[in-house]
Amino acid sequence: MSARRWAWRRACGAGLVACLWAQASWATDVPAAAPASGPAARAAKAATPPGAAVGKPATATAAKPAPAAVAVSGASSVAAAAAPVAAAAFAANPCEVLVRRMPNLSSGLCSEAMLVPSGAVSVKGLALFQRDLSAGLQDLSLLESNKPKRRPRVLVVGGIHGDELSSTSLAFHWIAQAAETGAEMDWRFLPALNPDGLLQSRPTRTNARGVDLNRNFPTPNWVRDAPEYWAKRTNKDPRRYPGPTPLSEPESKFLQETMERWKPDLIVSIHAPYGVLDYDGPSIPPERLGRLFLDRVGIFPGSLGHYGGVHRGVPVVTIELPSAIRTPTQAEMRQMWLDLLRWIGERLMQSER
Repeated sequence: MSARRWAWRRACGAGLVACLWAQASWATDVPAAAPASGPAARAAKAATPPGAAVGKPATATAAKPAPAAVAVSGASSVAAAAAPVAAAAFAANPCEVLVRRMPNLSSGLCSEAMLVPSGAVSVKGLALFQRDLSAGLQDLSLLESNKPKRRPRVLVVGGIHGDELSSTSLAFHWIAQAAETGAEMDWRFLPALNPDGLLQSRPTRTNARGVDLNRNFPTPNWVRDAPEYWAKRTNKDPRRYPGPTPLSEPESKFLQETMERWKPDLIVSIHAPYGVLDYDGPSIPPERLGRLFLDRVGIFPGSLGHYGGVHRGVPVVTIELPSAIRTPTQAEMRQMWLDLLRWIGERLMQSER
């Protein structure tokens, strides 16, 4: 990993201002003038690569809210302030709210996703939506006796962290792709798992009770390891608080129950903004999706990758988009989708057969 890219990833851990400054420098390949003072300057000064490569930063010194009036790719922008979202109105018409908040999410794309309330709700009572797609005809050559063979199931999750807006938008774009080129498998999309954090006037990583949902899953020894990791490795960073108990939050409990009932063969979890591809679980991981290359960052107590991939043995592909507030281009999102389908066809579906 280059020194400049490592510095960018380190700066992202210190807050959105530092992240955007470092990201702009890395993306254009031209050194940018560092801010003279403030958190961004301190983060940039501290971001010098060590002797060995590391994964995600373990600590953060500031939250990373979406700034006011940030221009984004597509039809919408990130608003600096917004009225509280009414649960009934959101359940009846989620697109009216999401299109105003999400980058590169048009009314048509959201409407065509045909989201359905799952029956579960967030801490604030906002509906947790899903969309199921069954793509392709049953392959008669795979039938055993008179019982149809179950197609592989892929669960795609966006918006676990509410301040990673691009992850929700990508899920919507992939719903459209699955409707066209979903291959011989069944899909379930949960595009906005953390609507309370996502739809705040300043989006937050955590849910409405201040819990990092991606540290709230019941990994082995969670009661010992999760609080200890939070205290010692993150210095009790409030953005990474794992919660009082595993599955204490309705959002993480809903995802865990979905895994229990629907039994996916693969989980794709979309995040931002580190610009890499992570993987947990059995089988051979994908080396790349689009411009994102495999860079395993380790496991964390209570994370979905640890719970699903390591503990449950369900492969978990974690996508870290390069930006939390901008989606990749249309061509890049499609190429990532095609690469995912190719890897599933080579690895997952072969093992199913």
